[in-house]
Amino acid sequence: MNRFLCILLAALTISCGSPSSRNAQEKDIPGPPHVVGNPKDKHKDENWKEKIMAEKVAFLTKELDLTTEEAQKFWPIYNQCDNEHEVVFDSLGVSYRALEKAIADGSDEATISKMLDAYTDAVIASHSIDAKYIPLYKEVLPAKKVAKLFVGEEKFRRQQIHKLHNKGNK
Repeated sequence: MNRFLCILLAALTISCGSPSSRNAQEKDIPGPPHVVGNPKDKHKDENWKEKIMAEKVAFLTKELDLTTEEAQKFWPIYNQCDNEHEVVFDSLGVSYRALEKAIADGSDEATISKMLDAYTDAVIASHSIDAKYIPLYKEVLPAKKVAKLFVGEEKFRRQQIHKLHNKGNK
């Protein structure tokens, strides 16, 4: 019963969020290539993201074995971190595509060097987000559970890749 309450609380925290996190979620962020451009599919894309996030919440809550009190303190911090990661991930994608295009177009060394620097900055920014949030996580969770968070996120990522791979083989 305690785990059920943690999962329910975490799902509510994510779905309700703060006004600023709701505004961030409402931005028109393109989804996977197969749904971009079709207004009917935009709703599917939003449901897809919500479904994955709900799975992730349940997975991490179980992996971290969060108590109700820990979950109440942890999820708002996690959601804030996740929102920052999403912004950096978008800039990482933009800088990657620009770098890829510059190489394909045969751009000069100076142009490619600048784009490579922008890409490197985006990678560093992504890692610095984690470094910024680890002390915040440690304020609400024991270090062992913080470590389990990063291991759990990687396990979840691999699980999702495995699901996509198996879905493609059917």
